[in-house]
Amino acid sequence: MTEPYRPIACSLHDELEALATLRHECEIRFVADHEGEAGRSDATEGTGTTGESDTSERIETDDSGYAVARGRIVDVYSRGGTEYLRLEDGTVIRLDRIVSVNGKPFQTMC
Repeated sequence: MTEPYRPIACSLHDELEALATLRHECEIRFVADHEGEAGRSDATEGTGTTGESDTSERIETDDSGYAVARGRIVDVYSRGGTEYLRLEDGTVIRLDRIVSVNGKPFQTMC
């Protein structure tokens, strides 16, 4: 069962947009979905599970059990009331699952 989306702080959304605009490499730690999958490479709605092209080989797991993705953010968008970011390799991450970006803690609340 998919958890309801929790909006992120507007200031954090702005930071993601700035990172995308500046094309900076990012390290994003996030909570993988309940099935243990992390990231996906399609642009359909979902909770962060893999789509047609498996991205799991590009996602690591850190010592805390969080999924870790690295790359440039190419899009921050909303679909069906849920916000996502897409990395240049096609990995898609739901914004309310992000724990930190470049070491900076990420909080959900707006």
